[in-house]
Amino acid sequence: MNQPTATYGDGSKLGPCAGASGTCFEPADRVKGELARAQLYISTAYSHQFKCCELESVSAGVLRPWSEDVFKSWHQKYPPTSFELKRNELIYKRQGNRNPYIDHPEWAFKIEFNTAAAAAAFDPADDGES
Repeated sequence: MNQPTATYGDGSKLGPCAGASGTCFEPADRVKGELARAQLYISTAYSHQFKCCELESVSAGVLRPWSEDVFKSWHQKYPPTSFELKRNELIYKRQGNRNPYIDHPEWAFKIEFNTAAAAAAFDPADDGES
């Protein structure tokens, strides 16, 4: 966000969208990486399964190019934390699935999330060990 109209105590911002029209909310830096990896995971695991969402940033679970660029930049700038790694492991033990972009951050740059291929690119339950 280039020119926020409001900045909050935690560093989050409100203002004109960069890459889309309207007003956008930009989260604080401390959560950008986590949010990016969560969105990349959702886009991979559930691509084309959503029938509800036709928005400027996403269409039926598929990221629009501008939002993919934002999430990839946040993912790269704010790498997984030890907390994220531990949470990913706990989720795997409880649910049997994990976020591959936490275990293998480089995978986010091997696919284009705004294509149908994103859903088939990686198995989100794959722990990368086999």
